[in-house]
This record gives sequence, C-alpha cells and structure tokens, in this order.
Amino acid sequence: MRKIFLVALLLWVPALAQPDFSTPEAAYKTYLAACQAGSFEQADLCYTASSREELKANTEFTKNRKTEQLTGTYERLKDRPYTIETVSQNRAILHWQPEDKKTPPLFFRKQKKDEGWRIDLAFMSRYIRQNEDGWSWTFPKAESLWRKGN
Repeated sequence: MRKIFLVALLLWVPALAQPDFSTPEAAYKTYLAACQAGSFEQADLCYTASSREELKANTEFTKNRKTEQLTGTYERLKDRPYTIETVSQNRAILHWQPEDKKTPPLFFRKQKKDEGWRIDLAFMSRYIRQNEDGWSWTFPKAESLWRKGN
C-alpha cells in the first residue's frame, strides 16, 4: 500500500507544477508562480512566442536580469485585485482595480493555437513606457489598434 501511495504521489506532484495557459487568469497565475520562484526560465514561458524570440535576440538585456526583479514583481502583484477583460477570442487585458498609474495593465494573447494564453510582452515593451512617474503609451492609439487585432 505504501509503495502505491508513493508512486501515485510521484506521478501527481509533477502534474501540479505544469504551467497552465488555458485562460488569461490561469496564465497570470502561472506567471505569478514563476515570479515567486524567481525563475526566468518559467517566466519566459509565460510570454508569447514572438515575445520569447525578442528576448532571446536581446542578449544584453537577458544576461543582466536578476532574480530579485521577479520576486519583487511577485511581492508587488500577489495581493492586487484585478479584472480581466476578454477583448476577442485571442486577446484579453488584465486591469488593476483600482487603476494604477505605476503599473500598466497586462495584455494577453493567444498567438499560437497550441500555446494557449500568454503575456504579449513584445507589444507591451514596444508601446508602453515606464518611468518613476508611472506608465504611459508611446503611441496613443496603440491600445485601440491592439484591441482590433486578431
């Protein structure tokens, strides 16, 4: 009996650790777990394929990343209330409640059919500017154009 329990436990525990990208909320929770673990490998999986390609190409940026960036992100976001607006079959936006001028919304996208929902970091890094005063759009119509995409 004990052997059966151990085998079942060994099979079950890895299943718990599998990232879930089935919904925007599941993808967000997967991202939070990666941040809590301080794992850039896991966090990068939470981004769209095009975002991961951009990260891979930007070796100067990726070689200077620090675990504290992720764990700090986790601490800032873990208890924040939010709503998720489904924009289309392939796009959703996570809005902070109340709206926060220091932290931009998160944009989720189903880019590849078999990948599920991922954070569209490529879009965000291209069109959202952040500094000590908060965040703003680099191109005022970026959000409306993103909403119209497929």
